[in-house]
Amino acid sequence: MVRSPFWDDVDPEIANAGDEAVRDAGWSVVDLQLEHLDLVGAAVLGRLIAEATAPPAEVMATLSRPTRALLLAGMLAPARFVPRADRVRAAVRSSLATAFRDVDLIAWPCAPTTAPPLSNPWINIPTGQSPADGPNMRQTAIANLTGIPGISLPVGLHSSAMPMGLQLLAPWGEESRLLDAAEHLERVTDRRHVSLTPPLAR
Repeated sequence: MVRSPFWDDVDPEIANAGDEAVRDAGWSVVDLQLEHLDLVGAAVLGRLIAEATAPPAEVMATLSRPTRALLLAGMLAPARFVPRADRVRAAVRSSLATAFRDVDLIAWPCAPTTAPPLSNPWINIPTGQSPADGPNMRQTAIANLTGIPGISLPVGLHSSAMPMGLQLLAPWGEESRLLDAAEHLERVTDRRHVSLTPPLAR
């Protein structure tokens, strides 16, 4: 597990659900450090925005204001940001390759909180209130940047009745390992949720 920031700066209820799922799966846990994490978000934006075109107006209208601003700003970004983003990607890939020498999978919550309402796409996380896009990207962007396979799995319902998810990440080319692990985790979490469900009144 890479605790900071992927487990530390999330809703405690989501972090606990993810921890319980990993523990119930019976997996040995190793705390990892990945380098250059502070640059991942900027590198993803630098690379993906350079490749994207402005979406149609009807799509743009559905995006949050920060996302719209990023897309519009990306259209004006100088090309020199792209090779810089590629250098970050190479460095993060190297850090991941080193980590995967010691572990089979990496796990952390899919999102730092449950999904906010469309009418107010702000979230509250331990470091403060934030638009949802930035923290959500923090949790998921590394797979997009580096090309490692990942999968999202449900690990229960939040007290707000919204779903919570755990993300598993595997080395390049190890999709079969990822799917086997996901199937195992689904079985153990399904059993746990069934055992916690009170019997129906008759």
